[in-house]
Amino acid sequence: MLTLFLLSCTGDSADSGMSDSTSAASAELSTIDPDTLPQGDNPCRPPELVFVYDAIDGDTIHVSSSKGTESIRLIGVDTPEVGWNGDPSDCYGQEAQTFTRDLLEDKQVWLTFDGTCIDTYDRTLAYVHVGNGDQDFFERQLLRRGYGTAFPWSGTDTFEDTFADDESQAMSEGAGLWSACN
Repeated sequence: MLTLFLLSCTGDSADSGMSDSTSAASAELSTIDPDTLPQGDNPCRPPELVFVYDAIDGDTIHVSSSKGTESIRLIGVDTPEVGWNGDPSDCYGQEAQTFTRDLLEDKQVWLTFDGTCIDTYDRTLAYVHVGNGDQDFFERQLLRRGYGTAFPWSGTDTFEDTFADDESQAMSEGAGLWSACN
């Protein structure tokens, strides 16, 4: 099942253009009933299918949406910072950015929301989905693979326990930053 998630997100790595599996994944995404996607109990806006055009770091992406271009801060996860302007990256920051870039950039994804939509930096707070299966909830993949830590936001705590469990699993397995950043 995890292999299917990776294939649907990355396509055929040997193909420099858009692969058949990526095209199929995009077509499948457009047929998903957004009401079947995990979202907050009282979401601040309806789910939306968007195009990711940039991964700033492991937990922030830029998308084209019905509102134009938006900076999206992933709800419930915090990844190590990427160094800018000559500053060094935090341990596992580059790896988290690469994971997010490889799996989301230049692809369509669904955004769902919780009770709060905007953070203090004027970024949109959203959950990211590459399908409607459990393995397609992107924040959970970041946590399970050790690319970040669980990070609840006020007003966005619907999946707080689930994300904490994913983080605990990664910690116990020594996944990603849990073994690399001691």
